[in-house]
Amino acid sequence: MKRELFDNVSVVIGAGEAVDREGYISAVFAASIGTITGSPTAAKLSVKVEHCDTTDGDFELVPDTKMDPDTTTLNGILKEVAVKSGDEVKMNLDLLGCKRYVKITPTISFTGGSSPAAAGAAYAMVLGDPTQAPV
Repeated sequence: MKRELFDNVSVVIGAGEAVDREGYISAVFAASIGTITGSPTAAKLSVKVEHCDTTDGDFELVPDTKMDPDTTTLNGILKEVAVKSGDEVKMNLDLLGCKRYVKITPTISFTGGSSPAAAGAAYAMVLGDPTQAPV
């Protein structure tokens, strides 16, 4: 079973870059928050999903609000999620209505504190549900 899984997904480490999703109709986006420094009173993660026909074209917000019914707001902006040091956040994404290239941009925002930051934050996307298997 594991071999079948490995043969049918594609893992992309990082965020904010154009990802070719051709041949995949869904994804899981994961964020590891890392250590929050600067003593903020609150920290929130928001995720923007954009798409385009080319890697260097004008990316636009994904209008499909069904990407993840539990976390999606309008126009490709996923709801803000409260986070703290060491949190891991996973979001399911339905990419069926997206153009060939997608770009996922996470942003951690803070309230209060002295120069707050999320040291060591890491992001990854796993593309799945290939239209042809194995990939």
